[in-house]
Amino acid sequence: MKQLIFMLLLVQVISCQRAKSAPTGSIVIKSIGYGPTIAAAKKNAMENAFKNIFTKGIPNSNQSMPMLSGDAEQVLKQNNTYFSKFFDKGMQEYIVSQNAGGFDALSRSGNISVEYVINLASLRTRLENDGIIRKFGL
Repeated sequence: MKQLIFMLLLVQVISCQRAKSAPTGSIVIKSIGYGPTIAAAKKNAMENAFKNIFTKGIPNSNQSMPMLSGDAEQVLKQNNTYFSKFFDKGMQEYIVSQNAGGFDALSRSGNISVEYVINLASLRTRLENDGIIRKFGL
């Protein structure tokens, strides 16, 4: 009986996992994307993740305020060409890792849930160097 209790306790302890934490300067964010294909839905999820970082911030994280200052939506519109290029090809370089859930093709427009680890430090540096946001303290 003692061996059984010990084995159950051991299995329970081994099966517990720590909550995923991001490397320094990064953030873990879960995003949902929609599209007719898995690739389109993943791209939409990635865009949604970055748009939330830029315009809303992520509550209870190291990026709780929007990365774009002032009226973030207006900054996106004023720099439409820059952000179109960013969402087309630039955003992938800031993804440290990603873990996608199952693609739900049965919904009206297919959807997927993806967990991203995004390198905020290098993203902020790029936006500063490109003149989109001001450097800290200026």
